[in-house]
Amino acid sequence: GVAITALSLWTRQDPGCDIQINLNSPGGSIIDGFALIDFIRGLRAQKEAHKITIASYGMCASMAGVILQAADHRILGKNAVMLIHEGSFGAVGDYAQVLDRVELMQMLHERILDLFAERSVMSRANIKKHWTRKDWWISAEDSKMHGFCDEVC
Repeated sequence: GVAITALSLWTRQDPGCDIQINLNSPGGSIIDGFALIDFIRGLRAQKEAHKITIASYGMCASMAGVILQAADHRILGKNAVMLIHEGSFGAVGDYAQVLDRVELMQMLHERILDLFAERSVMSRANIKKHWTRKDWWISAEDSKMHGFCDEVC
C-alpha cells in the first residue's frame, strides 16, 4: 500500500519520469508483492511510460527478489545477497481448507517461477530445483550471471 501510494503521487506529479526504487528487504507478503509488481508493470506500459529501475542494497530476499524482476533495469549492490525460495504460509482449518491453501501456493509458485524465468538464463525447472525445500542464497555476481539482475554496482 505505502509504495503504491507514493508511486501514484510521483507519477501524477511528473508523468513519464524515470523512477528508481531502492530496496533492502527480507521479503514479505506474496499477495502485496504481486500488487506492487502489477502496479510497476502498469507504470512501464502507460502512454507516458516510466522507466523503472529497482536497486537492492544489502538484502534482496524472498518477495523482494521477485519484485526486483518487475523493473526495466535491475541493480544489486556489490555486497548484496539475493534469496530465492518457495513461498511460505500458515494453514489452519479442516483438511479441505488446508488443501485450498496448498493449491493457492502452487498457483503463486508458478507465477513466481515465471517472473524469475522471463529474463533469467535459467529455466523454470532449474530455478525450482534450486529453491525446493531450502533457501537459495545467491551473491550479487551470481545473480547477474543467472540473469536475476542486470547490473552489480
